[in-house]
Amino acid sequence: MSKTAALVGILAAASALGTASAGSAAAAPAPVAYNQCEEAQYVTDLFVDLFHGTFQGDRGQAAARAQAFAAAAPAEIKMDSLIEGYAETAVLDGVPSDLLLRTDPVFQAWGDVMDWHTSHCL
Repeated sequence: MSKTAALVGILAAASALGTASAGSAAAAPAPVAYNQCEEAQYVTDLFVDLFHGTFQGDRGQAAARAQAFAAAAPAEIKMDSLIEGYAETAVLDGVPSDLLLRTDPVFQAWGDVMDWHTSHCL
């Protein structure tokens, strides 16, 4: 699979996730115990671990957290969170990290989420 085909898949899935999560987010807001800052830190750290091949946690739990953050992300980083969450989940499911994480849109999405975390949480 070429990087372009992978990128098209990421963007299509992110768009579908955004559409699907928009309705469910309005119907069921994030639980009170949910901490956007903590979860933003988690997904940005997860990206780094996956990027460097050093992730050693529970793959299913990590994917669930990435998807939960994407679903509950603040509006200004919603699409970035969807792109990053989809890419992280794909890598956790076995897609080579170089194929996804090193593409410009995914790398940019990670940077945008990290910047949001820095400006809103630190």
